[in-house]
Amino acid sequence: MTKILGALFVLIFSVSSYSKLNLNKKVSVSGLSSGAYMAGQVLVSHSNIVNAAAIIAGGPYYCSEGNLNNALYSCMKEYVKGRPPEELARYTQKLAKEKYIDPVANLRSAKVYLVAGKYDETVLPQVTAKNIDYFETLGLTRIAYNGDIPSGHNFPTLNQGVACDRTKSPYIGNCNFDTAGSFLRFFYPNLKSRGKNLKENYYRFLQPRAISMAEEGVAYIPPQCLQGDKCSLHMSFHGCKQSESDVGAEYYVKVGINEWATTNNIVVLYPQTTSMGMKNPNSCWDWWGYSGEDFAVKSGSQMQAVEQIILATQSGRLQFKPLNWSK
Repeated sequence: MTKILGALFVLIFSVSSYSKLNLNKKVSVSGLSSGAYMAGQVLVSHSNIVNAAAIIAGGPYYCSEGNLNNALYSCMKEYVKGRPPEELARYTQKLAKEKYIDPVANLRSAKVYLVAGKYDETVLPQVTAKNIDYFETLGLTRIAYNGDIPSGHNFPTLNQGVACDRTKSPYIGNCNFDTAGSFLRFFYPNLKSRGKNLKENYYRFLQPRAISMAEEGVAYIPPQCLQGDKCSLHMSFHGCKQSESDVGAEYYVKVGINEWATTNNIVVLYPQTTSMGMKNPNSCWDWWGYSGEDFAVKSGSQMQAVEQIILATQSGRLQFKPLNWSK
């Protein structure tokens, strides 16, 4: 399956409208809820290329252990006691030793930014806080935790979305707090002030075929990055019921990442999922195993696709087309 997907991806993206982007080798990721779990999975599994993750309302890597009941309770509500984070860390080390994921030693230089909303009753704050013990067991020292934002289950922003303490579509909270700016400043020191979110900087790209992933993703690319300036690459994962098919452009326009990207030479990728019947009715990223038992390691369907998107962007094989706002 890996070889088939790879060959198809090269075929689709072998021609680009633009010269190769001049990107830094290491990538940062972020996400909310199922996207938070996906961001953590991508950091842990692909630490050869990813070195920073913002996890907003999500627990430790492999928290669900591939079981939906674990996902719903141990990894969200804690009605049932989940496996201790230290045990999850030891399992991670086992996966790395068996080469299912990249070497754990890479993570010692990684950065992790955690956000747990005070009023989040979907993924309780103590679940997100488990990441601290998990990552510390793996040797990380650069971990930031923010549990002071009075938000519900949402992506806290300066001035976008629903009331901060609400858990309501599109799951973006008007919290007078710039979550995106906070984690980007943590990842990339000495950033310039945030700029404008410009419609002309939005593009579409084809995604590799993968279980419950949409045909296209969205990118935000400042013009200077297309003109050869050195740029960073960030990938952000939406949460459940937050894909483009669910809420349109709300996530990739309103979470506040693009304003920082404009003035700080950051290319932002927003890969997209889609619903898949009863297995994934809410367009969630796979963090409990609906796409297969290898959902959290490098051979997983979505994990392969994400890696291929990153590598194709870095190599100049990913073709972008301007986003048509009239549709």
